[in-house]
Amino acid sequence: MAPRRQLTDAEKADKNRKQREKRAQEAPEAREKRLQDNRARAQYVRNEKKQRLDQDVQRQNQDEVERQVRLDVEAQRRKENRAQEPDKIQQARLQEQALRQQALREEESEEERHARLRDQATRQQAAREAETADDRRIRMIEDNLRHQARRDQETEEERAFRIMVDAMRHQVIRAQETVEERTLRAIADRLRHQMYLVEETEEEAEIRRELNREQTANYRAAEIEDEREERREESQSRMERLREEREEDEELLRAMNALEHAEIIPLETEEERTFREELLASRNRAGVPRTH
Repeated sequence: MAPRRQLTDAEKADKNRKQREKRAQEAPEAREKRLQDNRARAQYVRNEKKQRLDQDVQRQNQDEVERQVRLDVEAQRRKENRAQEPDKIQQARLQEQALRQQALREEESEEERHARLRDQATRQQAAREAETADDRRIRMIEDNLRHQARRDQETEEERAFRIMVDAMRHQVIRAQETVEERTLRAIADRLRHQMYLVEETEEEAEIRRELNREQTANYRAAEIEDEREERREESQSRMERLREEREEDEELLRAMNALEHAEIIPLETEEERTFREELLASRNRAGVPRTH
């Protein structure tokens, strides 16, 4: 079937004129019937469009529900499989996953890294708020096992590099904080730590203490002699700086006290000093003991 020819402007104007003349000559009943038919067709088209949109939304919601169910089933299946896998396979999988994540971290930019860390912190916070006491205990045990497996496979260079990267990351985060953010973070950390200590069981406390001892031992073992000497010098310089600041504060306090004393007791004149010296000399000759 050949395509229809496009009408020209003159043909369109002539067609519209004939249509207006035809409608001007039609009876009121016919005009009312025509308008009613047009409204019915428009309403039918709107209903059909709304029905299609509702079906699309319902289909998308159903697909999303099925996708979430499928992801939950897949996650549960992977969790069960990982719980039953041998230690060698688990260590190999964790090592491969660590290498893959390290390669991705090296390729990402600074903005992507900040966005990833913010998104990860948000997800972890939501997961922590939703988990129960049993889930928290299981998570801590799994985290401890995963960290232990990763630490066992680390070399001395990798351990030293990891500790250095962690220290630099924390230092950058602390340097970008404002005074208000640092205060709020300290308050939140203190409250969270207190709540955690109240809620944790003896087993969780033992796991936490063991993890802290392990981290401290790993840090001390990975610290080379130059870093140890640098840390010692830094600690010594910090103590020296604190001592200087304390001496400056004491000197400032003495100066302020001297200034207040000078304001309360005015300077004596030459005549008053001569009179005071003569009075002291006469008292000394008379044998009157001095009180100050």
